[in-house]
Amino acid sequence: LNDSPGFMRYFAKLRRPESIPQARAAAYRALFMRYLSGYRQPHFIGQDSPELTRSNLLANIRELEAGIGDAHPRVRLEAIHCLRALHTAEATEAALKALDREVDENLDFALWQTCSDTQDVWLPAFAKGEITFGGNFKPVVFALKATGNPGALQPLVAALRDGKITAGDRPAVVQLIGQMGGPAELGLL
Repeated sequence: LNDSPGFMRYFAKLRRPESIPQARAAAYRALFMRYLSGYRQPHFIGQDSPELTRSNLLANIRELEAGIGDAHPRVRLEAIHCLRALHTAEATEAALKALDREVDENLDFALWQTCSDTQDVWLPAFAKGEITFGGNFKPVVFALKATGNPGALQPLVAALRDGKITAGDRPAVVQLIGQMGGPAELGLL
């Protein structure tokens, strides 16, 4: 299946919203396995060429966001695995949109693993402002907890100091800084 030329048409058919959740999840799992089996340049937007450009990659991420927004948790789980395999800051940002829906233990672990495994790409991009998590601090707090790295708090501390954190997000941010921060960060609180 993964090596067939019609794989992408098959994937597109399975992931339709009218398909049963198991079929939608299987479509994302097959895509993930395809990527792991040597297709290091994903091209699942109906392209037959494995050439990967930044615009193709971003289009692929947008395509996977459909799985992140799916009503069924198994489909969201498989889409998270696909995004983690892409290993980009944008893919991590997209995966964390799963926090907008109910998160069970499996989703929580998959998101934690995604943030931890890809921190080498998303953390520098976040520090530079290249990714913003849509201005929502819930995924930022989640991602920073997953790193376990107190040095990763600097962008969050700067946002708190500059008054960029809303009153609703402030308690979670202050709690995270209190748990992971050092003397300099704690002095800000």
